[in-house]
Amino acid sequence: MTEMTWLLMSLVALFSLDREIQSSAVRVEQLAGQVGLAAILYLTSFYYCDLYNFSRLQVRRDLMTVAVRTFSALAVLFGVLSLFTQWFAVSSDIILLHLALTSVFVLILRTQIDSVLSRFGMVTRIAIVGTGSEARRLAEEILRRSEHGQEIHCFVGGQADDAIEIRTPNPGAVSVPVIAAGNLPELAIRHRIKRILVATADLGSQLPVHDLLRCKADGYEVIDGHTFYERLLGRIFVADLSPQWLIFSDGFVRSARTRTLKRMIDLVVASCVVILTAPLLLLVALAIRLEDGGPVLFRQARVGRGGTLFTLYKFRSMDVDAEKDSGPKWAEVDDPRVTRIGRWIRALRIDEIPQAWNVLRGDMSFVGPRPERPEFVAMLQSRIPYYDHRHAVRPGITGWAQVNYPYGATVEDARHKLEFDLYYLKNLSVLMDIFILARTIKIIMFGWGSR
Repeated sequence: MTEMTWLLMSLVALFSLDREIQSSAVRVEQLAGQVGLAAILYLTSFYYCDLYNFSRLQVRRDLMTVAVRTFSALAVLFGVLSLFTQWFAVSSDIILLHLALTSVFVLILRTQIDSVLSRFGMVTRIAIVGTGSEARRLAEEILRRSEHGQEIHCFVGGQADDAIEIRTPNPGAVSVPVIAAGNLPELAIRHRIKRILVATADLGSQLPVHDLLRCKADGYEVIDGHTFYERLLGRIFVADLSPQWLIFSDGFVRSARTRTLKRMIDLVVASCVVILTAPLLLLVALAIRLEDGGPVLFRQARVGRGGTLFTLYKFRSMDVDAEKDSGPKWAEVDDPRVTRIGRWIRALRIDEIPQAWNVLRGDMSFVGPRPERPEFVAMLQSRIPYYDHRHAVRPGITGWAQVNYPYGATVEDARHKLEFDLYYLKNLSVLMDIFILARTIKIIMFGWGSR
């Protein structure tokens, strides 16, 4: 919000100054259009160049690298606009001045984000009820994301005057004090607590229901651990997750309107992808054929909506009969079965394009849980709770798990991906699909997560 205010105010001031220097009358509509376009370019570049990835930007070297990449891209974009578009005729001096001022402002804001939040009273003081494994895991996740403006004041429970050491991303640990369980509402007032997190898995039958109800009635935000995980991480932890939480929590509602609109978008986007990439598809097919004379397309059984099987189509990127000796197995880093052409098309995700035919047929959607092979599904359902719930919707070419977690090749990876898939099912909407598609483009641009 602070950056957006800065961008709009500074763009209006500098673009207006540019017009005064040139002594030319500029209509308010044109100035508003120029400022709006410039702001969109800034925000889009910030997003796609990873300047909003605060967890990564806590390292100063990474911050400088990303900043240089972002503002270099912006300089090129503004230069192209000024050169080829008379409507955006803004002098290069003004553009360079604004880029320089904005880069300094953003770097200062990023490096001082913690102190800025604290100074303006934007830090939320948190008390965690519980001292067991879930309480410690909550504390670790909060400390990893200091840019969210949340401060752990204490744990509630156990022995007073104790402290719990919590690991942090940087070397060392943070010592969080433990306050003995007592009158929780008075404790919240005395320590100016704003949010109370409840590690329900740690407490069991020892849940201080009366005190928590009083805190809730007094206006304090009382959140159970699983709900907080969902808000903070964009995933639903399946460890210690009770069926009651899934049954009675909000979400998991897919109206007929949402389903219809999602299907219409799938048909339009799949048709456009096939038409626009047709020349590229022909070249890729020819390259695969010439490399080893094997088939161009790869067909494989996958599990779809409702547990039904369908045939998934991809460009073949591995040797013919790659699993003849080993049997079904997940892809590995630098997998020796991948061909030379296959390595290239996997990095650019071109091997996935034929799945547009699966989308047109109705086997898949563009966005949804990634379809898994039946051999792996049978094993994963027996080892991971709630795994079969990911089959409630059509599987997708991309999905919330794919844009938040790297390629998985273990049972533990599958569990983490399920947590993202459950979050997607709970919060499914057309807007979320659009956001996932935007992040997918970003991942393809930088080649993250391919194998």
